[in-house]
Amino acid sequence: MGEVCGYGFEALGEKRLYLAADTIYCSEVEQTIRQYQPEVIILNCCEATTPIGRLIMNLSDVEKVCKEAPQAMVIASHLDSVNHALLTRKDIKEFADKKGFSAIRVPEDGKCINV
Repeated sequence: MGEVCGYGFEALGEKRLYLAADTIYCSEVEQTIRQYQPEVIILNCCEATTPIGRLIMNLSDVEKVCKEAPQAMVIASHLDSVNHALLTRKDIKEFADKKGFSAIRVPEDGKCINV
């Protein structure tokens, strides 16, 4: 649909973090994961969709991220928050259980996850 951005954070003594932002899985996301090997990845993964296409990662994209970065904690975000989203927290939790992706975390609104 257009250019998007993600952010990488790195500090001495802290885990490398990648905030993928509003994107689908694409070569740039794959390249970022391979190059920086983040230990924590925050994914917007509600499969938000508009009449002109998908804006945000779906379950297939989440699976690709988990396989590309098996060492990373993946935090699922942007869930149950927009009316054009097709996936819920429940969907992500069931998917993680079914696929055996124990590193996926699905926080409730207002909850913190220690990394």
